[in-house]
Amino acid sequence: TEEKALRQKKSYWQKFWADVQKDGFAFEREIANLYRKLGFQVELTKGTGDGGVDLILLKDGVKSIVQCKAHLQSVGPEPVRALWGVKDDFKAEEVILIAYSGVTSGAKDFARKKNYKILDINDIINLCIEVNKI
Repeated sequence: TEEKALRQKKSYWQKFWADVQKDGFAFEREIANLYRKLGFQVELTKGTGDGGVDLILLKDGVKSIVQCKAHLQSVGPEPVRALWGVKDDFKAEEVILIAYSGVTSGAKDFARKKNYKILDINDIINLCIEVNKI
């Protein structure tokens, strides 16, 4: 269908995420929907007192905690460290930071040698295209 063809175009997803990015909660919900389509069990946290964790993912027995940052500027090392700091509280094996505009080199350095994924909007768009090929 025409809709299916559209959903395989980068431009479609760039516009989609640019619109969603303006609302932090909508951004979290759409990231949750994406992970559901990728076969994960997804729990959205309540938003306060969650240690910065927005989503809890479960797939193949692996638990991941996710923080979504819809900011237009790069995320620095502090939130990256803070999310890693709550990993054990959630008994998570993996930490994922989704930063719309990416992260600073200091943040990348911190995450590099850990089980820590950092995704920016290009990574998310690529996942959307992948999911819509099915």
